[in-house]
Amino acid sequence: MQGPTASCSENPSRQRSPYGENYLEITTYFQRGETTAEETHYASNIPFKSFNDLMTHCDEIRRDPLRSKQFGEMVHTLRVYVSVEDLPEPRALLHIFGRMVINSFTVTDIELNPIGVGIYLGPSEIDHSCQPNVVTTFLGQVLQQRITADICSNNYSDAYVSYVDLLATTSERRKQLKEQYYFDCDCAVCLDDAMDALKSSTKCGNAFCTNPIIKNESGFVPCKACGFSNFDQSYYRLLQMAEEITDATLITISGMENSSAPNPSDVLETCEECLRNQRPILHPLNVKYVRILDKAFDTCIDLQFWEPAVQYGLQTLDCYKKFYPKYDPNVGRQLMKLGKLQLYLQHLEDSLINLQQAEVILTVSVGCEAQLVKELRELIDQCAEQLRRIHSL
Repeated sequence: MQGPTASCSENPSRQRSPYGENYLEITTYFQRGETTAEETHYASNIPFKSFNDLMTHCDEIRRDPLRSKQFGEMVHTLRVYVSVEDLPEPRALLHIFGRMVINSFTVTDIELNPIGVGIYLGPSEIDHSCQPNVVTTFLGQVLQQRITADICSNNYSDAYVSYVDLLATTSERRKQLKEQYYFDCDCAVCLDDAMDALKSSTKCGNAFCTNPIIKNESGFVPCKACGFSNFDQSYYRLLQMAEEITDATLITISGMENSSAPNPSDVLETCEECLRNQRPILHPLNVKYVRILDKAFDTCIDLQFWEPAVQYGLQTLDCYKKFYPKYDPNVGRQLMKLGKLQLYLQHLEDSLINLQQAEVILTVSVGCEAQLVKELRELIDQCAEQLRRIHSL
């Protein structure tokens, strides 16, 4: 029986990815006057848009050192392949660049792994919210946006997608939105200080209490479950050390994964060392803790360490279900990966529960005709059949 395969669960949101080949292709279309494209709109009240209608944020790009550098590099690359007389003038090039980096969508495969970028005129009209009611997924190159929560009207302006990973803290989301899309988000989620504090929560100092401890402007809030309030200097030092090690570990792992010959064993060892420093102080809902667990989960799958992978994956679920929307495909995909591992290991009852939960989520978020859901239903049937055979003995 072949073991499960690894896959990353990424948020299919709009990302800053100004690939040279896309820029060259769009620039060529611009020169030919091919600035419109045919699209099938999912709602008749969405106005038709051409590429020239997309926002550019050119003024912000000029003031942004990183984006200005990227634009300069892109123009240099274009001049290698296109003669100067065939290029649009610099102002037009900047507008093309701006429309690309502001409006691009990350294209994902059937397992939600990023595989490229594309510009989709109609969907680019949908605004951002950290409490979205629409999710974006792909069937090949076809972008689909599906409603995952009630929308109070038939007006597309009441539909929202998330441009960023919703597991991130408010400060992280706002920073990414400001740097990539040049706007400040003040949605209800960004204004929910209590929910955001949970994402940085710590463990109660009472070893017999599992309640998360949150921190506000005045310091740590006494435990609401047991009343613990003895947050001495050692508690603060333990937290500071864990957070510093986590930040350094994520940078180290990124370097390992981007190296020419990444070694999964080294990545897993680095994760486990970080987790040893996190466990005494960081609560299971702390997103920094869960990010390391996620790295360990996927790395164990790469190494075919199935049992440890299940243990790491199980520890991520509470955080995923707490902070992602109910029908977010990231939650469905995480449940499916875990259920698939459990099926392989013959943890059949647990597998069936997780696979069925994944089906509920993914049927809504990616659609019942998606290949991912078809594969999921095959796993459910396989698991249910094995359980029937066992119970019939």
